[in-house]
Amino acid sequence: MTRVAEVLALAGQPDRALTLATKAEQLAHSITHPHAQARTLTAVAMVLAEAGQLDRAEQIAHTITIPEYQAEALTEVAKILVEAGQPDRALTLIIDAEQAARSITDAKQAARGITDAENQVWALTEVAKILVEAGQLDHALTLLADTEQAARTITRPEEQPWALSRVVNVLAEAGQWDRAEQLARTITNPDYQAGAYGVIAACLIAASSGDRICTSELLRGRARKLLAHILSGGSWLEAVQPLGQLDSLGVIAIYEALRALNP
Repeated sequence: MTRVAEVLALAGQPDRALTLATKAEQLAHSITHPHAQARTLTAVAMVLAEAGQLDRAEQIAHTITIPEYQAEALTEVAKILVEAGQPDRALTLIIDAEQAARSITDAKQAARGITDAENQVWALTEVAKILVEAGQLDHALTLLADTEQAARTITRPEEQPWALSRVVNVLAEAGQWDRAEQLARTITNPDYQAGAYGVIAACLIAASSGDRICTSELLRGRARKLLAHILSGGSWLEAVQPLGQLDSLGVIAIYEALRALNP
């Protein structure tokens, strides 16, 4: 029901979406399983926010008792507030979402081998994205530093690279390319590392469209080096999107860089 409501909201049918979301909320309150109830209320809050019912969405988000779901709901409502030109109101929700994310504990998931740190990394990086969008860069960078530390406590070898790559992605999107690249070098999984480099390269290319020709060329040159590194490792898929942003001269420059890496 909530998925249908979400589709209706995105399709520009807020009245029908609101009707379904209201029914879903009523159903959610009859659910006795805490996680199932929290998951349903999160979906309801997101639909209401998409339908423009921001006050009600915020109220429902604050009633969610499972921290990871509450953080998700508050973050999504805050995102829409930022898009609606209400950054101050969004910031209040972002702070609440951060508090919820930092308090994540999930014995059931931990029993399956999923640590609290993994859930926290996901939630905190989502919060950091909204902080960047709201112009709160210093706050976002502080949060990302803490998130990196949480990521490094993850012991499962397949999950730590994923967690670190999420931090890299937000750093790159925030224009913190030095730190993003430095962190990407520490990712031990080649696929996740290539993906992280690809995101950095795409962000560099996007930023190079500015007016300052000298700075733009430096950014594009840096992106080309990263793409050459990705391609030399055989990770073509991760390079497709940023390669599509380059002109023919840029592609030729990458070819020359590849030849230099593999004489």
